Amino acid sequence: MEAGSETRASGSGGPSFLQDSLVGTVSSLIVWAAYFVAAYVFLSISCASGLNRVRVLGVDAVQLVLVLMTVVALALIAWIAVASVRAGRRTRPRVSAEPWVAERRRFMSRTAVLLAGLAFVATCWMGVSILALAPCV
Repeated sequence: MEAGSETRASGSGGPSFLQDSLVGTVSSLIVWAAYFVAAYVFLSISCASGLNRVRVLGVDAVQLVLVLMTVVALALIAWIAVASVRAGRRTRPRVSAEPWVAERRRFMSRTAVLLAGLAFVATCWMGVSILALAPCV
């Protein structure tokens, strides 16, 4: 192992995807965007096809599917936030010619956590409207 390399505390080697890539850092926003588009596409198709008249366990089937989509999106976003926190804690600065590497990785981890919080709130905001409003008017 090189003297200037960074390793995880667990010894598995290599930096985390969440720390070293922009896609990893904004992955929670990607999950939220995919959820947003999927929910509105599903809602549009189900309203146009009359699926809103189907009831499952006394609940509108469209609302049930949208709530399940919301729960899955929230679980993914929460997992990304936890993984980002863990990745930030595993970053150990080593003596090297590039001391900024560890600081950049911690910054990317913190940024990923904050963006996950934003995506979580945005997903909850949309989830509340799913529960409060009729799906097809």
